[in-house]
Parts: sequence; C-alpha cells; structure tokens
Amino acid sequence: MPDPSTSSERLQSDHRTAARFETDLAVSVEGLRARTRNISATGVYFETDVDLPLGSRLSLNVQFTHGGLQHWLTCEGEVVRLTHEDGHIGVGARLLTPFFSPVEEQVTATAAKR
Repeated sequence: MPDPSTSSERLQSDHRTAARFETDLAVSVEGLRARTRNISATGVYFETDVDLPLGSRLSLNVQFTHGGLQHWLTCEGEVVRLTHEDGHIGVGARLLTPFFSPVEEQVTATAAKR
C-alpha cells in the first residue's frame, strides 16, 4: 500500500511558474473569511482557521481597494498545499480560472518594479 504522506507531499510540491506578489487582502472562501499572503496569475496562498481538504475546489472572492472604491476578484481554485503554523492554516490554491490574464500580470509586475 502506498504511503499517504508521499502522495500529499507530491500534491504539495512547489511548481510555481508565475510571479508572486505579497499581499494582505480580505478573501471570502466558500463563505469563510481569510487573508491572502501572496497571489499570482496561477495561484493564491491564504491563511484561515478552517482546515480545507487537499484537492477540494473552492470559490474565491478577493477584496481590494483601488481609487477609493472596493473591488472583487472572483475565481475558482483547487487546494494543492496546506501548512499549519502559529494557530493558522495556510492554504495554497491553484487557480482553475484566472484572477487576471498573463498579460495583465506582466504589466503589473513591470509597474511594481518602478
């Protein structure tokens, strides 16, 4: 019988291919409140108090303020990584639908370097 920790580690391995941006934004995950820690065109990492199963699909709604107005980014994700530290559960989710296109990400990355 295969070792279950091996398959979990495989699911949780680091396959980052897009630039990540450190964030601290409110996010609603299936109606639960959480805070993002980083975000990219292909994934999001957030902290919550609720343990979410690896492989589960999520509806994510990230709130941010721009120009004095509140906006929401909405997409679907899949839990691919979990960490437990400091009383919080860190969740890495691969985006199944993007927050923004790769072109928009490149423009944002270029602007952030200025």
